[in-house]
Amino acid sequence: MGAMKDDSGPEPTATANLTLDALAALVERSTARLASIDDPSEADRREAWDALDRVRHPDVLKQIDADGRESVDAWADRILALVDASHLTAGPLFRMRAETYGSKTLFELPARFGGRSLSWRQVASRVDAVARGLLALDPVAGPGPVAILSENRPEMAIADLACLSSGVFVVMVPGNSTEADVAYILKHAGVRTVLTSTPAQLRKVLACRDGCPDLRHVVVFDPPVDPPRGVQSLDQVVARSTTLDPATARDAGLAARTDDPATVMYTSGTTGTPTGILFTHRNLVFKRFCRALAIPEIGEDDVFLSYLPLFH
Repeated sequence: MGAMKDDSGPEPTATANLTLDALAALVERSTARLASIDDPSEADRREAWDALDRVRHPDVLKQIDADGRESVDAWADRILALVDASHLTAGPLFRMRAETYGSKTLFELPARFGGRSLSWRQVASRVDAVARGLLALDPVAGPGPVAILSENRPEMAIADLACLSSGVFVVMVPGNSTEADVAYILKHAGVRTVLTSTPAQLRKVLACRDGCPDLRHVVVFDPPVDPPRGVQSLDQVVARSTTLDPATARDAGLAARTDDPATVMYTSGTTGTPTGILFTHRNLVFKRFCRALAIPEIGEDDVFLSYLPLFH
């Protein structure tokens, strides 16, 4: 599964013609302004996000890189300060990208004969529906932590984005985990909802369900002909999305803070008990900017091919 963008870039922002020094001053002023406000409005935060969006463009990144390591380090500090001050988390970041790129291809799904592509708009629509469906499973306590036990496939990526974009803590379980490792991870993370891909993965969960006291909801992407008791298909979960306000997932994403835990990834357990590595929204979002600073040549024309699954 690969992610790609076509060769027409996003519309220029209001900061498009700023010099590097002027852009640095804008970022620093925006950080100071937000720090002085107890509860910044969405408009205040969006203004900061627009400035951050300008920084990631290749023409700006190349200028930063040309100025040397000290310049790169200084910009990393500026970016992180504004990410924190504006609470730019995975939800707003994903939705901004979807607004910008719209009909452009996000996922290219190869197949032996042909294949298909999914646009940013298509993926964002499905992500929102899955997010609201998950939130509707338990509107009071919430569905999380949500675990995903799946091979590399579009549903896995969409489910992951649905959780991250709505402030739901997501637990990535290696698809090659044994029944014993699945049981350990579900109990260790206190998982309330688990999404599985196939009947084979579902069986791993059913084998330990009774021993996982926090587990409330079991969902499968490819349901068997005769689903076991208490198992829902992903389509059934999505059908619940209509019971919530259309803005529910978006608002939940906006409410997330950069220091909120976003996801935990577990090792495969091949050398012992699986170990979880925790990531906050700050980790996920700032990593995007760090990668841009480290590889300024990457732009709108580049295509990324994913061999490794998201749980890796």
